[in-house]
Amino acid sequence: MNSLYTRDIISAVKNGDMMLRAYKTILEPAETELTEKKSRFIAYFAPISGEGDALSVLERVRKTHSAASHNCYAFRILGDSVYERYSDDGEPGGTAGLPMLGVLSGSELYNIIVVVTRYFGGVLLGTGGLARAYSGAVKLALAEAEIIEKKLFAKLRILCDYSSYGKISHELLRLGAVVNNTVFESEAELLVFCESRALEDVSVAVTDITSGRALVFCEGEVFGFAHNGKVIF
Repeated sequence: MNSLYTRDIISAVKNGDMMLRAYKTILEPAETELTEKKSRFIAYFAPISGEGDALSVLERVRKTHSAASHNCYAFRILGDSVYERYSDDGEPGGTAGLPMLGVLSGSELYNIIVVVTRYFGGVLLGTGGLARAYSGAVKLALAEAEIIEKKLFAKLRILCDYSSYGKISHELLRLGAVVNNTVFESEAELLVFCESRALEDVSVAVTDITSGRALVFCEGEVFGFAHNGKVIF
């Protein structure tokens, strides 16, 4: 059998003129609260995969805090370009959503939404005070969140005989590849993720170990996060 792989699988996501091979986001939702002159500002962060996710998170927060004065939001989504949206939700223009988005942008975070809920305390903060309160609530929540880096991984499916399985597994580990799953039937089938830049090294190594008897199928590229020996998306 010959080793099969694709050198140019899916074009890497572009950020301007740079090829983006990794980006920062948060691992899981986080929430904190800030009080400013009797107004409560509750900041809620969540990782998202697209605009649909963002709007679903916003709707859940609005239902949870239906009695709040405002539910302002900002989100950034990574695609062929960076897609951003924000809302002041009735606050004076430029005092809520834009400062919140500025914190996300300044922290270079993607695929993330933050919603800041305000319960008005009866004291006016002024435009400057509002901007500081909303951005401050986001910064406070961000300090509590676990920031991770998602890298561009090639998704591989490797078919090999049992006599080669041990050597291949060892070499994959040495090359920094992650085996997410293995199925043992008439032969071993490994679901493997490696950084895209290591794709050729992995394919060549498997070919050399098995003298070309193994099959390496590349099924595309995905952004993921290596955690506890698995790649999480």
